[in-house]
Amino acid sequence: MALSKKHIERQFIMSNVSITLSQRGSIYAYLQEGLSYGQIALRLHHSKSVIWNEVHRLTYYNPDKAQADEKKKRSHCGRHPILNGYTESIIYNDLKLKYPPEIIAHELHIAASSIYNWIYKHRITGVTLSLLPEHGLRRKRKRDRRGHFPIKRLINERPADVNNRSLFGNWEADTIMSPRGKAKPCLVTFIERKTRLLWSMIIPNRTHKSFAVAMKIFMSHFKPYVKSITTDHGREFSHNYIQAMVYHLRFYFCHPYSPWERGTNERMNRKLRGYFPKGTNFNNVSQDEVFDAVRQIDTRPMEALNYRTAIQAFRDEINKLPNRSKQS
Repeated sequence: MALSKKHIERQFIMSNVSITLSQRGSIYAYLQEGLSYGQIALRLHHSKSVIWNEVHRLTYYNPDKAQADEKKKRSHCGRHPILNGYTESIIYNDLKLKYPPEIIAHELHIAASSIYNWIYKHRITGVTLSLLPEHGLRRKRKRDRRGHFPIKRLINERPADVNNRSLFGNWEADTIMSPRGKAKPCLVTFIERKTRLLWSMIIPNRTHKSFAVAMKIFMSHFKPYVKSITTDHGREFSHNYIQAMVYHLRFYFCHPYSPWERGTNERMNRKLRGYFPKGTNFNNVSQDEVFDAVRQIDTRPMEALNYRTAIQAFRDEINKLPNRSKQS
């Protein structure tokens, strides 16, 4: 069956809907001559609708301005790369500040998996896996062989509102050691379960006397906001009953060799290890360095806190307390 002249023209017209700069000049000249859209379409081998849309691209048609308008709109088409110089600099600087990729992703409004993929594929200049917070820090824990002491209250007795973090003022405590056999000083850490606020200081050794001194300093800052403390079975916590009586609070103990029962504390310890890696001799670390590391951790937004910092969450909880309980 032979095609009519109209069908042949339509097939040719629809084969190319892109308009070049020279064709835009022709359109402008034809409009000045008074040709209709249909006549211009036939001469330029485009459909009438393409010519109509082209002419109405601008209020007053101009070939150069129409070309610039098309170029601008085409630049917005398609998918643009997320990773650019600005994104790279933000990721690099935040990782240097020990920010986890999840927090950086929230800041940049991208997926955290994208950041991990870029790091694994070495697409970010200067960024390696070693910059990831907590990278390579999970190691098998050694058993404490310093003996045993009677436990008064196990974690099973801890109230449900403490377990589900709905109650403010319940803390976890632990110690971070120097290399075994090389130095005795260590860090003692306290973490508030609901707000994830971290507080830490250096003590000369892992004895109950050193912990008692740290406890006295800790309570001088936080006594109105401490209801209970959960620890492991370290010998530094052996005189817990004395601390409980002196400060009118409860001590809870995890089951032996069950660090996951103090998950918040273990995670914060890993964050501190980002500043003081395994093998750090705390004889060579000042208390100011510890406070600076704690400050950086406590001022870092957390996904678990709806991207607030621990300090912000802690202050929010204090503001909810009755006025008679608030202390500066």
